[in-house]
Amino acid sequence: MKRQNMYLAASLTLALGALSGMTALAEEAATEAVTEAAGTAESTMLAFPIENALDYVTLFDYEGMKVEKTIYEVSDTDLASEMEMEASEHATRQATNAASKDGDTLTGTIRIDDGNSNEEMEDFSFTLGYEQFGSEFDENLTGVTEGSEHDFEITYDEETAPYQDWVDLTVRFHFTVNSIEETITPEINDEFVTNILGYDSMEAYTEEVRTRLEEQNEEYALSAARSTAIEQVMDGSEFSSIPEELYSYSESTVQASYAYMAEMFGMSMEEMMEAFGVDEDSLQEEIDSTSRRYLLLSALAAQAELTVSDEEIMEFAEATAQAYGYESADDLLAYTDYEELRWAAAEQAIGDYLLSHSNVVAVYTEYDADDLSIEDDTEDWEILEGLGDEGFDVEVDDEDFEEDEDDDFEDDEDDIVDVSLFDEEDEE
Repeated sequence: MKRQNMYLAASLTLALGALSGMTALAEEAATEAVTEAAGTAESTMLAFPIENALDYVTLFDYEGMKVEKTIYEVSDTDLASEMEMEASEHATRQATNAASKDGDTLTGTIRIDDGNSNEEMEDFSFTLGYEQFGSEFDENLTGVTEGSEHDFEITYDEETAPYQDWVDLTVRFHFTVNSIEETITPEINDEFVTNILGYDSMEAYTEEVRTRLEEQNEEYALSAARSTAIEQVMDGSEFSSIPEELYSYSESTVQASYAYMAEMFGMSMEEMMEAFGVDEDSLQEEIDSTSRRYLLLSALAAQAELTVSDEEIMEFAEATAQAYGYESADDLLAYTDYEELRWAAAEQAIGDYLLSHSNVVAVYTEYDADDLSIEDDTEDWEILEGLGDEGFDVEVDDEDFEEDEDDDFEDDEDDIVDVSLFDEEDEE
């Protein structure tokens, strides 16, 4: 399970990114649009907060509402995965004369003919198992040796084509193997842990990894609970109308995201929307949801008399920059709209405020990597009582908590898909 920075992706959501029902690929494209715009133009971001927001919203009575906080327990599988990932960071490549296998890196000359163009590249490298040109490509070059030449063709469809232009085409490949390198990953043992990683013992290393994962899981759980609290209040609130200026802004924001994605994928707007299952009704709901979210956050801020100072924004930026690998907050701000950060920081603060006025129900679960399911192995529910505006803490109720079957305010994540502020490259 990928855990690193999961909680940050959740906490750094854009109010303007209410793009419901979109895939992760679409979210990434929308993120690129936001990032690109932030780095190349003056701020056009809506100012926080929207004035007189309470005139348009009748807020749901959130005092004492139940909010589920799902906390992932760290399993032995999680520990092993984290340790294997760290070991892979110290892996080395070594030339081999053996036949190629999964994980090996092949370098050679490749010629690609898709019927429309014929390209040849020297010193082309790829790693078996990454499926850069699909699984069939890797299969054709598994078990080959240095100096050999290989000709084969692959017919691609919608599911297998690595590029849109290759759908329904038969592509011919010629590859000459110049070299094969195998990846040598160090064994996770006492020698590796003490000499390479610098821990006193395997036990100390294991405990540090467990603590680190538990902290990450807790941060992710907190971030998800913030989002759940906001969504529950939004579901229970009544919106009398949407200011015309806000609606126009939300409309242009949503449409600009789709336009950017269409351009990136080389598709028309109609083709792109059809590919993602977006019709006029769902597009309209995205615009409305975006507007309502802006109004809700502003109304909550007004009711709680909550403001976000420049100092708090910079603290937020520092934490974000560190988490995403920027050298400093200033480096981050060079690529991010300042007002956008204000909204994100405000959303986090509002989420914390709501949790401090809620009964937060902790549900402990374990991620099952074998069947990709979530197993709930918790028999009892813990009730976390809000402790006021200064935050909330854990207080365990001695009595078992029985879930209210009549609870009308369940978290419905279909209403909004959060778009993170920053463009991250997914590592396979």
